[in-house]
Amino acid sequence: MRQTFLGWSMVQMKEYDAEDWIHIHVIPEDNLKLRNTLTSPGLIGNNMEEAWQNVLVEPIRYKCLTPKDFLEPIYSCRDCKSLTDYLEIRYW
Repeated sequence: MRQTFLGWSMVQMKEYDAEDWIHIHVIPEDNLKLRNTLTSPGLIGNNMEEAWQNVLVEPIRYKCLTPKDFLEPIYSCRDCKSLTDYLEIRYW
């Protein structure tokens, strides 16, 4: 929740010219232990993503992505080839 509040407050205070925010958890697809964890007994949902979306006023501001989905935009940048190769080896 601290990261969500930080994003919201940065927009409210116009810090670093922030105009919008989104909270992203990047979790490998096979890490079911983390994906299916509820971090607080009071949260409602079957997994982390549902629990977060159930507590936020604007659930659209939360995303749970795999590393591959998160990094997909940089694949079109040919200068990033060495970085994407490294990340593929390390994370999937």
